Amino acid sequence: MANLILKVLILGTESVGKTNFKTIADKYFETDYKPVVGVNVLTKTVTVEIEGRPINTIISLWDISGKTRFDEIRKLFYKGGVGALFVFNLNKSSSWFHVIECYKEIEVAIKNIPFIVIGNLEKHRKSKVDIKEVIDWVEEHGGYFVQIDPENSSLLETTFENLITEILSSLE
Repeated sequence: MANLILKVLILGTESVGKTNFKTIADKYFETDYKPVVGVNVLTKTVTVEIEGRPINTIISLWDISGKTRFDEIRKLFYKGGVGALFVFNLNKSSSWFHVIECYKEIEVAIKNIPFIVIGNLEKHRKSKVDIKEVIDWVEEHGGYFVQIDPENSSLLETTFENLITEILSSLE
């Protein structure tokens, strides 16, 4: 079985549910990460099957701060990234526009990066962001969109596996 280490970036502005996302991720990721200024790094090992072969993959998930005070150094953390998860809150349209800006920033540093956009929407809340607009934008840019309730982890594992499969396909 082959072993790979993949650096995956997770980006989103402040107050979009990244903390809730991290709580879900803690169920799947090792929680002995060391906080660094502007970024937290978590790791997870997953096995994905490509062309009938199991690939043991270590995901190094870089949770990059969306705080404006880290705008300049944030770009330094992109180096070596092979995939991205963009998290935004479907109740905050400004957080969606931040995803678009982050994508543009990353595209300058890393061309054609595989990505998934995660829209957090709490139960019993109505989206203030046009989901069709999000899906159209994501598909136009070659990514995938997933809507997740921040307190429900059922789609998270599949989301990571799909991203890893896309990353591995892009590396071939």
